[in-house]
Amino acid sequence: MAIRSMGDSIGRISMITRYIPLMLFLILMLSSLPIKSEYSPLSPGMYVEYTIRDGVVYKEILNVDPEVLVKHGIIHKYIIDETVLYTNIPKKKLSRMLEEGRVQLSGKISFWFSGDLYSKVKELESKNILPLTVGSHVISFRLTLFEIIEAKYSWRCLSIKDNIATIRASFIGKVKEPSTQAEIPINRTFIFLLELSSRRAHTLNGEIIGIVPYWTSISKVGENVLLYSMCGITINGTVHKECIIHTVLGTFNAYIIRAPATLRTSLLSYMAYDKDTGLLIKSKEYADPVLKHFMDISGIRTKYFEITKSNIVKGSSNTHTRNIVIPLIILSFFLTTVALLEFLRRHNTNHKLVRGSYLKT
Repeated sequence: MAIRSMGDSIGRISMITRYIPLMLFLILMLSSLPIKSEYSPLSPGMYVEYTIRDGVVYKEILNVDPEVLVKHGIIHKYIIDETVLYTNIPKKKLSRMLEEGRVQLSGKISFWFSGDLYSKVKELESKNILPLTVGSHVISFRLTLFEIIEAKYSWRCLSIKDNIATIRASFIGKVKEPSTQAEIPINRTFIFLLELSSRRAHTLNGEIIGIVPYWTSISKVGENVLLYSMCGITINGTVHKECIIHTVLGTFNAYIIRAPATLRTSLLSYMAYDKDTGLLIKSKEYADPVLKHFMDISGIRTKYFEITKSNIVKGSSNTHTRNIVIPLIILSFFLTTVALLEFLRRHNTNHKLVRGSYLKT
């Protein structure tokens, strides 16, 4: 009986230990799956660099609906044949210019302005009477800060403490001065704090800068997502589609986001975010509150804005994945240890029973 009991114990222990390799295999499989972070993909040492070519950097952007300017008497609205014309030219003068062919009409909506319209719009803006939202038809005023020949915009996570990351960002490259077209170097570096849960940036003194568009969380096409906030305006975009994006770092499955223009921010027609990590990988227009705060950049329009360096492997697990996997490994080790100790205990007990039966005989 004692010998059979020992055999039963060995059988039970064998069944337990038989599943240990399977448990380890499942743990390894789980560790290879990317888990989208509820907070951010950041970890200390993370580095992302974008290359920008053939771009225009704006110091100020003002967008306004033409109907608003008509309402305030800044411009006029005329309907000529099938075309709506917005202009600041008086009616009598306009008739003469049309006869002379000096004003050209095209399409259903046309714009024709002369003189200093910007200063009048700026005066309305300074009185806070222009709406933050604009319609589908926009009159845009842009003051150029400089033109980009080629530049690198990068950021690195230096450290993380209590859900706050310390970030060092750099804007380095060769640009043109707009009035003289002289080529000049630019080299700016700045350090700021970033809340991981909200993407809200602060100066080292605690002043709020705004929400950065470095990454975002997306689950489906058609979803509305928070992109960034700047100049007191929060920019929300819509996920337009999912597609494949080719970069120098490889191929990405990406979501394309669009966002409308506002009073002080540009239309965003194309911002591509990696489906796995949530990182921004490509764009045609770009703005963020960090560049606004440290360099007075309200927006960038460019032919090439693309991620070209990063130490983050696409689809790799993040810290939240490790937070799940490590406890599972510890649990597996604990169960294995318990099983072995139980086996040794029962083996020792049964050995004594067998030895006692031999002594009795």
